[in-house]
Amino acid sequence: VVVTAPQTTLDARKANISQVWMKDISQFPIVRDNVEDELLSVDSIKIFYDNKNSSDVSHVEHLKTHINWLDEYTIPYATHNLPRTLKEMGLITSLISESFKNEKNNKIEFRKKIRANKTKSISYILNLRRHTEKSKNKWLHPFYKKIATSYIEKEISKVRKNDSIASDDGFRDLNCKLISMNQHVEIYDADKLLFLSRGNDPQ
Repeated sequence: VVVTAPQTTLDARKANISQVWMKDISQFPIVRDNVEDELLSVDSIKIFYDNKNSSDVSHVEHLKTHINWLDEYTIPYATHNLPRTLKEMGLITSLISESFKNEKNNKIEFRKKIRANKTKSISYILNLRRHTEKSKNKWLHPFYKKIATSYIEKEISKVRKNDSIASDDGFRDLNCKLISMNQHVEIYDADKLLFLSRGNDPQ
């Protein structure tokens, strides 16, 4: 079995389930809720999940109370929609394919691949920003700044290679991402090649 960010139970007493999901679940009778029992006969279980996502962690912990041979692959800040993040990193095909081919993935190589490609994922960067805003860890802010800067520089480089630096259309997608990443950044001036902002905290 190979899974990403699994929901392992419908019972909110066993694992964290969002209120939105519970509203839908409550409209129907729960006929079966025994994922852990059905997995007892499985030889290999590989789980890819974000170990900074408390909800996903609770579901993995629920499984671990019943099964002790889980093979865990954690990607901090990958979000619950981990397949999208891996796709943006360019890794989803290779990682999932290797999981079915090999009895155990090489976790050192796995970590190297994630580190080398995380700056390609806007989902990873935006989720990292959300954690940075809430975190008291002093190292996390400069880490986020480094990752976000690298992403922006690569996006600008792509646009320049396409000779569309003076086109508003060329930066529309990047501009939207920047506003999400840092609300101080409000517009890109294609003529002056500058990111503009207003307020008391210009970037």
